[in-house]
Amino acid sequence: VNEVKKGGGGNRYQKMANFLKAIVQALSPVIHQQIVSRLANSHHFQDLAWNGTNMAKSAAEKAVNEVKNTNAYKTASYKVQQGVTEIKRSEAFNSFKNSEAGQFAEEFAKNVVKELKQGPGSKLR
Repeated sequence: VNEVKKGGGGNRYQKMANFLKAIVQALSPVIHQQIVSRLANSHHFQDLAWNGTNMAKSAAEKAVNEVKNTNAYKTASYKVQQGVTEIKRSEAFNSFKNSEAGQFAEEFAKNVVKELKQGPGSKLR
């Protein structure tokens, strides 16, 4: 076992460690870029990413379906639907709906839904 001597000798190891650390820090962006490039071009990695994405999507869909089958979800959904029905039957809602602002809000909501259905990168027209 090499003992680190106090004084001038022990500094040498610290200087070497600092030097190596500085080299790694200086080269880390290049190293990172090389790793990313190789992974991006690797069919094996692409397969892993694709399968992982599909597994996560399937797990999320399964979880959503399990939640939808619970009584708590069904009860909450029913209560929300009742509330929406009550609001839609109210005089204030119908008054707003028939106003210029209501027409604008309805058109805006339709455009948002249309945009969401078209997917990412689409533009409202």
